[in-house]
Amino acid sequence: MKITKCISILILLSLSANSLMACPTCFGAPGDPISMSIGKAIMFLLVIVMGTVGGIIAFFVSVARRTQKYEQQLQEGEAEWGEQAYLAEDQN
Repeated sequence: MKITKCISILILLSLSANSLMACPTCFGAPGDPISMSIGKAIMFLLVIVMGTVGGIIAFFVSVARRTQKYEQQLQEGEAEWGEQAYLAEDQN
């Protein structure tokens, strides 16, 4: 019962507080240059982060594929343990 009262009081206080409302800059006034700049900065950072994460994922996928081909060559007897594997994609 006490928890329900506390939660309901907190909800009522948060809904009635004007100080919790965002200013026009933070809220995102449509034509404001600052809001447009913030949007462009967020998109730029998103592209940089996604590009970096994508590069890391591509690297590990590449390593996994090369390892799989090398293990296949080991099983077929075309390569020996410890020597550099001949991969068809290396010639391209």
